[in-house]
Amino acid sequence: MVESQINQFINASTACARDHGFEVTDANLPCHLMLVVTEVAEAMEEWRLDPPDYDKLTTELADVVLRVFNIVGFLDLDLEAAMWAKHKKNLLRPLRHGGKRA
Repeated sequence: MVESQINQFINASTACARDHGFEVTDANLPCHLMLVVTEVAEAMEEWRLDPPDYDKLTTELADVVLRVFNIVGFLDLDLEAAMWAKHKKNLLRPLRHGGKRA
């Protein structure tokens, strides 16, 4: 079976993280999850600039994705399958489901 581009990137990202001493384990997972939050906050700070620096915003969003890829890579989770399952579920949801503004 041909490996998807998502899984290829997860494997490459995880190898890079491992080579640089940033392994994810069950014990340090909370720390790595908070690093995702930190990257999202950094993206928000780029957006708050007037005008926003979209190149830097894009870089911060790439950091978010890479952090998530590292987590799923080290924990051997099937992110692509989860993404497709979630997408299929979202397709069936009504407009602005949940009754919330955002």
